[in-house]
Amino acid sequence: MERDKITKAINRIQNKMSRDVEEFEKQVEEIEDEKDLDDYTTQHVLHRQHNQEQLHNLQQKLNKKEFAGLSYHISDPTSYQEVMQTDEPDEWKKAIDEEMEVLGNRGVGEEVDRPRNKKVLKGRCVYKVKVKQDGTIERRKGRYCAKGYSQKPGEDFDDIYVPVARLVSLRILLSTSVKRNYTIKQLDVKSAFLYRDIDGETYLEMPEGYRELGKVWKLRKAIYGLKQSPLLWYFYLTEALKEFNLSVSDFDPCILVSKDLYCCVYVDDILITGKPHLVNECINKLQLRFKYTDSGETLLLLCMQIDRTPKYIRLYQEQYIVEILERFCMKDCNPVKTLIEAHTPLQTATDNDQLCDQKLYQSLKGSLMYAATPTRPGIAHATHFLGQFSAQPTETHLVAAKRVLRYLRGTPTMGIKYNYESNHIPLRVYSDSSFASNLTDRHSYTGLIIQTHGHTVIWRSKKQKTVSDSTTVAE
Repeated sequence: MERDKITKAINRIQNKMSRDVEEFEKQVEEIEDEKDLDDYTTQHVLHRQHNQEQLHNLQQKLNKKEFAGLSYHISDPTSYQEVMQTDEPDEWKKAIDEEMEVLGNRGVGEEVDRPRNKKVLKGRCVYKVKVKQDGTIERRKGRYCAKGYSQKPGEDFDDIYVPVARLVSLRILLSTSVKRNYTIKQLDVKSAFLYRDIDGETYLEMPEGYRELGKVWKLRKAIYGLKQSPLLWYFYLTEALKEFNLSVSDFDPCILVSKDLYCCVYVDDILITGKPHLVNECINKLQLRFKYTDSGETLLLLCMQIDRTPKYIRLYQEQYIVEILERFCMKDCNPVKTLIEAHTPLQTATDNDQLCDQKLYQSLKGSLMYAATPTRPGIAHATHFLGQFSAQPTETHLVAAKRVLRYLRGTPTMGIKYNYESNHIPLRVYSDSSFASNLTDRHSYTGLIIQTHGHTVIWRSKKQKTVSDSTTVAE
């Protein structure tokens, strides 16, 4: 009975949050005064975070640690011993059993006696909680991987380079899909690396909990962790897609194109977009070759959350932002409306400055970079500017970096929006430059934004290599 009450309360809060978002979007279009708009946005964000905390508390009561929501982070086990000591050992054991069943069905390895004069690679299980867009747990996953770092080039493998899709390519593809009103589908190929046969003779230890004395695997398939596995999978997948008249583009080797059909490959995640009948035909053919999880309409891709409405697609990283706020103990900090304080000039450290923890600063800067690169052009300059102090960061630099976190605390749902009905020209480029704004060497900074059909797809902030003697030269 208590469980039903909690479930109803959760549904009530989730529905209220959806209505609040719709009301917020309507009010934003009507408010003209910039100050009123900022105040209303801040109020909306704080109210949304309050609702998320309520959801978190209710979900904890409903089922301990069954909520990985936007204000809660679940740590993954790192070993078989940790799995057995968790609160859900049966769930993790089920995930490992499923992985072993897959390995057996695919004929990954043949159980043989341990060879005397051959190197046997060690392996480990990697455990991961897969979450949905709203933060609830989708499933627990176990993956057995080889420790490929012990392989020797030229002896155990040859080429290992494999391309992955660029975020720029992905945004351009989404912009094109929105402009042409294409269907967008996402597929996650199950145990992708296990489809390709492996060359050579490779031996691997059996997983912990399933080992037999004196027995090892002689590998037949390119299991996860081997240096050559990603490249072998890429060749196998692209050859399969060529059967559907999809060819590798010159711009990005992970973007495959044909007439009115496009495919973006990011390891085992496949994004397919095009005319509805072509997308469905392609998916039906892929079903004959691969086992995959059909994610349907794309909602979560590469740490980017995707909101789809009849009017637009919005890319944002609320889940990731809350995670890094927790990581750096800034979840309850006071939000600010600006990224960098104008009256706090930042310069290279001097002998009199107090240095901060370099690893902490570099970790924070890298975390901000992953927010700026996919969906947050607004923080690109601040992140790039703070990066130049990574060699000798001071306490002042650390405070400035944490100020960016405070800004993200107040704007976690901000991102980029691609409108379906857009009358903008196909290509528009904005560029601007500062003048001698770097107080250390007086170099200038260049900013760049490129839009396709009114959709922002590329942005850059970069320090110029030479000193400019005028604003004209700087620009």
